[in-house]
Amino acid sequence: MYHYTYMITVKNPTDARRLYLGVRSCKVVPEEDFYFGSCRPFRAWQKQNGTDGLDRQVLAVWPSRQEALSHEILLHDCFDVAVNPEFWNQAKQKATGFDTTGTTHIGYNKGMKWTEEQRQRASASRMGHPTSEETKQKISDAQKGKKLAPEHVASLTGKKRSEEGKKNMSQSKLLYLQKLREEGKPMPSQGQVFSEEAKLKMSLAKIGKPTWNKGRSWTDEQRKKLSEAAKNRKVKRQKNEKGQYL
Repeated sequence: MYHYTYMITVKNPTDARRLYLGVRSCKVVPEEDFYFGSCRPFRAWQKQNGTDGLDRQVLAVWPSRQEALSHEILLHDCFDVAVNPEFWNQAKQKATGFDTTGTTHIGYNKGMKWTEEQRQRASASRMGHPTSEETKQKISDAQKGKKLAPEHVASLTGKKRSEEGKKNMSQSKLLYLQKLREEGKPMPSQGQVFSEEAKLKMSLAKIGKPTWNKGRSWTDEQRKKLSEAAKNRKVKRQKNEKGQYL
């Protein structure tokens, strides 16, 4: 195996980004290897503009992958590639992985529009591949303690969903619940048991707030629908000694 570091220069850049620093291990001599990097934005740019306008220079060949990586780490630190607008690199190589701290690069798919056909293909590719409990736990652990950036919070404050957006969300949820019923699977909240601490928190959060249906008037048609739904309910709701529904 050959292990080497390399630099790519874009001869006629379409924006400020014109350089890329990387590391590579391959079975052919570096001069005969036509690999240009794994950076997704750079690969997307190559797909659109081709590779004829790229100048590829081998910087050094090393006896081991670890030594080649050490050289790449040094180069990334010297040029601070994660935040340098002249580099395609979106992160700095570290001994433990990639570091994206402070990066100012725009994601490769930002602003990308998907056709309906592409959406359906992406949806079909994910069906039948449930997330394992181990993966769920890893995702949960990775998100714990994270806080949204102040500017992100500010952008969400006071934001209201459009009627079309509400309709789409409602339709999506109805289709999801319908699919669960057809497959004989339990509803998301079925069998859920809240701890006493959780019940107390929910109770305290509602103190002083009006109920969602306070002052709401029902039409005769709505009353009839509610009545029919209650009559057809398979499991009758139980009441406690105070006459309250459990």
